[in-house]
Amino acid sequence: MSDFSSRLRECRKLKNLTQQQLASEIGLSCRTVQQYESGERTPTFDGLIKIARFFECSADYLLCLSDSPTPTYEKPAPPQRTDPDNDAIIFEYEKNGEKATLRFPRNATAGEIQEKINQFLPLPRGRGPTDERE
Repeated sequence: MSDFSSRLRECRKLKNLTQQQLASEIGLSCRTVQQYESGERTPTFDGLIKIARFFECSADYLLCLSDSPTPTYEKPAPPQRTDPDNDAIIFEYEKNGEKATLRFPRNATAGEIQEKINQFLPLPRGRGPTDERE
């Protein structure tokens, strides 16, 4: 697979759909789906999102930027610093106008750290972790 048109055709056939059935499912004309599959036309961003949601895959997959249909997103790591006096890892956040400091022993597992951080995420819009690295 090397382009959107052939990836779309592949996805449609995997679901055993005709072009008309796919068009009806995502609210497009059959002619538009035909044009997408022949490479005569490409979808708008909104159209690409509809198609990706319908096939439950990433837009990267449809655009042949990835060979994995499942999107892989990772949360960015929060700023951290170490406290040499207490041998701890410290994460500092600002949430709802209040600062939160999370301290973990150096031997804490990634799962323990992520579980505690998830209690503070997602952060409200316009706010982010404070970057007070030492």
